[in-house]
Amino acid sequence: MATKRYGILDFLETQYRSTAAINGAGTLALYTRSRYDIGQDKTSQSICIMEVGEAPKERDLVQDDKISEPVWISDEQFLYLRTDAERTSLHKYHIGKLSSTELHAFDGVVSNLRFHKSGLLGMTALVHGDSGAMVNADGLREDPRVLQYDKLWVRHWDSWVDTKDRKQSIFVARPKLRDDDVFELDDPVNVLHESGLESPIAPFGDAGDYSLSGSHVAFVAKDPHVNAATNTTSNVYITSISGDDHGPTKINNAKSATSNPRFSPDGQFLLFLEMREPQYEAARNHLMIYHTTSKLTHEVDLPEHCTVLGAEWGPDSSCVYVQLQVNMSSHYFEVKLHHGESLGECVPIRQPDRDSDDGVSVSTHGDILLSGSSLWYNRHYAIRRRPTARADGVATQTVEWLFRKPAQGLSEKMVAEFFPRRAGRAIPCAVTFPRNYDPSKKYPLIVITGGGPQSCLGHSWSKRWNMLVMSSHETDSMPDGFMTLQVNRAGSTGCGQKYTDEIVGEYGTVPYDDVFYAFRAALEKYPAIDKHRCVSAGASWGGFAQAWYAGKHLSRCMRTLVSHCGMFDIRSFYFSTEELYFPEHDMRGKPWDKDVATSQYERFSPSRYLENWKTPMLVIHGERDYRVPIHESLGMFTALQRQGIKSRLLVFRDENHWIMKPKDTRAWYEGVMGWIEDRLSDKPYDGFDPDIEPDWQTKEADK
Repeated sequence: MATKRYGILDFLETQYRSTAAINGAGTLALYTRSRYDIGQDKTSQSICIMEVGEAPKERDLVQDDKISEPVWISDEQFLYLRTDAERTSLHKYHIGKLSSTELHAFDGVVSNLRFHKSGLLGMTALVHGDSGAMVNADGLREDPRVLQYDKLWVRHWDSWVDTKDRKQSIFVARPKLRDDDVFELDDPVNVLHESGLESPIAPFGDAGDYSLSGSHVAFVAKDPHVNAATNTTSNVYITSISGDDHGPTKINNAKSATSNPRFSPDGQFLLFLEMREPQYEAARNHLMIYHTTSKLTHEVDLPEHCTVLGAEWGPDSSCVYVQLQVNMSSHYFEVKLHHGESLGECVPIRQPDRDSDDGVSVSTHGDILLSGSSLWYNRHYAIRRRPTARADGVATQTVEWLFRKPAQGLSEKMVAEFFPRRAGRAIPCAVTFPRNYDPSKKYPLIVITGGGPQSCLGHSWSKRWNMLVMSSHETDSMPDGFMTLQVNRAGSTGCGQKYTDEIVGEYGTVPYDDVFYAFRAALEKYPAIDKHRCVSAGASWGGFAQAWYAGKHLSRCMRTLVSHCGMFDIRSFYFSTEELYFPEHDMRGKPWDKDVATSQYERFSPSRYLENWKTPMLVIHGERDYRVPIHESLGMFTALQRQGIKSRLLVFRDENHWIMKPKDTRAWYEGVMGWIEDRLSDKPYDGFDPDIEPDWQTKEADK
């Protein structure tokens, strides 16, 4: 029986739920839900609860498109923020009374709300470096037209670095409870004032960058003594909220990035993640535990074959829940502790499947609430109840699904995985199928190369590159949809640090061979793939890969290439990107270092191989992308046009490295899939050869 097609409009209007937090009693889950309306070009937002019982029921409590960040303060009350363009207010909601109360109006925009059981409230805001006061509405409206810099860096992600000594800072306050059950809140205190430190760390820092105990704040901050453009160094600091410790104290001396500080429930320990290789944001995370009394730190041993993504404490200090990525899935594992030291076991909280968990929350009594997603649905909630004793005295634990609803028209049957082996190791790959897949038919294939370059194309939902939206693309000329192949080539995470490191200094060799080998393996494993109608696409490093493929044999197997925000000339990229530690690490030096220029920057620049380019290409870029500046795509498009190769340039004026706005997402999908459809409908270009011999770049490529 045919199923309903899941199209781009369905994708845009899909309801999204945030990760959920369970209350102390283990009876309610708290989260936000949002939905975009195409007709109104507006996203609605609500705060919801779900009863955690045999028949979970969802209830909307607050509906307002300006609300965010609900946090529990008791079993029936939570705080949340309401932010317009220039100011934020703090509100309290009482579930039993179905009432909301505004507690405080801040001078600026506040975010990253946290609440500790002792009654301490935390938040972050942009502040003036000299006074430590929040930047108010007038300050937020300032848009200087002339900027002056005397050192790097000058831009970051999609913004020019502030020249007015303004920075993010952490504030704390202790709400006061009146007899009528209403909180009063004094002005929050900036605990980082005059420290020279900034937290959260831009551009993606959030509430996970700091943690509260009853008396202290722990946070991560960049080392102020090194240049942030060329170093990843950050450390963990602890400061007293009373100010009696003379400012923040650094508890580690990292050579690379540090993240994820978390106080234990009793405040005796602080866990954090620490990398140890300079200039490398994809180095292995080491789970460290710091004893707040003895000041000693030790490492918790974790399996080597996976990637450590995060960690949270259990209901007490006797265990931690560590988020580990294994191949294409990430899940939480329980590690038992004794006096802060590991007992050696690492046990999954639930049985891993072709999905991923991205959030964990625990009740006072040990009920564990997991949030996650998969390729065929965008949110699940699962709960593992605290152990209960059977009649025979054996403790049992069960995991129950509270919510897991596939998007209409999508199903688990539309996803498969396989692991072709090359050079003695497996290449994790995911395949998606159209809704009415028939193995006796032939389907066009989209080969996806991931970005990063150290990242993973995994079993989780994406609001950007969604493989099942691509598989579901059906038109009069392409009535049966598409298959897609996601290749986690060398450099991908989840397969051990050695596999991740294989891309360093090898941008055009090992990863290229992995993708070519996996592509040919997929053709053999899935005869339904039409080898005459294959295309290749990728973003960021994957966008660079398309330009690299253009000069190699792999492109001749493809009817077209799609490059989103990719590098064209690595040497020119170096002189205009903002985080210089990326190319300096992965290229093993700077462009003017002896032998490095020719062995890395020049050797792996697609611009060197233009004489081999023949394949039509769609080139896409966001104008506010400062990670891979737009001149890279302009150069790529110029090279295509001047050689008479069929090509198109798609520019998003108000987007950065990612396409985030719903209207732009629609234009992106229609632009990409329309281009692919047109090229598959064209007569093959001169030089197209689906049976071309692979031009392996490494000696053991085909073994």
